[in-house]
Amino acid sequence: MRLEGVLKDGGGPLPAITIGFRAVETNQSDVLYQSEFEVVTDENGRYGFDLTPGYYRVWYGYNHRQIQLGTIAADADSVMTLSQALGAAPEPITEERAQSLLTQLLAAEQAVKQSTQVVEAGARTATQAAAAAGQSAESVSGVQRTVEQLAAAVQQNASSTAQALQTVEAKAKAVSDSAHAVGEHADAVSESRRVVEQRAGEVNTAAETVNTKAQAVDEAATQVSEQAEQVVRDAKVSGESLASIRQLEQQVASHVTKAGEHAEAAARSAQTAGSAADAAVSEIRAQLSAVLDMMNREAI
Repeated sequence: MRLEGVLKDGGGPLPAITIGFRAVETNQSDVLYQSEFEVVTDENGRYGFDLTPGYYRVWYGYNHRQIQLGTIAADADSVMTLSQALGAAPEPITEERAQSLLTQLLAAEQAVKQSTQVVEAGARTATQAAAAAGQSAESVSGVQRTVEQLAAAVQQNASSTAQALQTVEAKAKAVSDSAHAVGEHADAVSESRRVVEQRAGEVNTAAETVNTKAQAVDEAATQVSEQAEQVVRDAKVSGESLASIRQLEQQVASHVTKAGEHAEAAARSAQTAGSAADAAVSEIRAQLSAVLDMMNREAI
């Protein structure tokens, strides 16, 4: 390997600086283990030399100290600066290095085993999770079907509710009409009651008239009897008196006949009023029964 370049630090080139190379193993180029090779930079910090192929630890001397720079792997053909060689060189595999690498390899193998176990456990967990997810999906499907059934039931209930509402509205209208009919029947009942009361008043009036006329007949009969007794006592019956008596008797008979007719008329009026009252009551009962039947049918 050809190494050439300028050795520098932060202030610039480093002249007259020793650069040392120590072999870290004996290789096929017969470079002995721990053998050293040194070069010195010129006044401009430049260096240039050939390095036998092998692995070397590099250092440089500064203020009576050896400052380690790293390791390089020299080959037979490369040409580069020292910095490039230090950056490109792999670390040589020494016994210590091999032991360290073996330890790292065993640790890595153990880590791989642990990772494999973790992955397998994760796979089992994933399988169980997938199965649980499948069960959850089935449960969700069942819930969805239940929701759809409930939605259909709600829709049917809504339709039934709408129909029931229409029925209630119709029945409410029928009840309102029934109430109106009841009001009209109540008015008719009031009118029938008024007619009955009027006819009852007429019957009472007719009865009072009959009573009055009956009293008048009684009074007339009494007067006739008294006059007849007076005529008999006086024994002065004459043709005129007899005619008068007969006339009085005819008058009494006429009054009695008329009183009987008035009594019969009053009885007929009373009977008619009673019949009218019965008819009115029957009509009222029939109307109320019809209204109640209609309200019951509407309620059903």
